[in-house]
Amino acid sequence: MYVKITAGSHGGDLIFETAGPIESGALAAEVDNDGEVAYTEAIPSMPALLHMLEIDLEQRTKYERTSGLVRIRWARWPDQEEGSVGLVTTRNVFIVGDDGKTIDRVR
Repeated sequence: MYVKITAGSHGGDLIFETAGPIESGALAAEVDNDGEVAYTEAIPSMPALLHMLEIDLEQRTKYERTSGLVRIRWARWPDQEEGSVGLVTTRNVFIVGDDGKTIDRVR
């Protein structure tokens, strides 16, 4: 299976191959006055290796902007070398099968 993150300012889709089960979810995180996001609350039991991907505050809805929130999507999976790997982003996250078809989308 794979975790696919849609193209952002990095210029193209990112794809992570996974060997084990994938946990994923989303939540509304608070944005403080300095524009910092409390993303560490996003992933339960923080993984050994965390990929902090694009957190784009321009992607917020009108409601999120007026409430001081941003939607954070996350995924994590086991890894033989690192123990566990995770990612956090505001971009769209898809769980994709070996056949390239979408199994699930993190909303």
